[in-house]
Amino acid sequence: MIEELVPTWRAFPGVIAVRVSFVEERDEGAPDLALILAVDYPDRRRWTMPSPATRAGQPCRHERTLPRFFSGRIHHHVTELLTFQPE
Repeated sequence: MIEELVPTWRAFPGVIAVRVSFVEERDEGAPDLALILAVDYPDRRRWTMPSPATRAGQPCRHERTLPRFFSGRIHHHVTELLTFQPE
């Protein structure tokens, strides 16, 4: 999955970073997550701009690739990162 999809995500215009996390531990009763994907953009405006990479790569490649590795529901969350340094 990493080898097939990370290059697609990295090719999206304006992407600063792509981070993929896999769950190693979770609280008892917490839902199991296959992975957490974070794609960083400088601002929301850059994320919403349509491009050939997003139109051509995202829907078809995900639909072809994900069922081989994952069965379940995909959830999308748009978040804002705030970073605080220790005092």
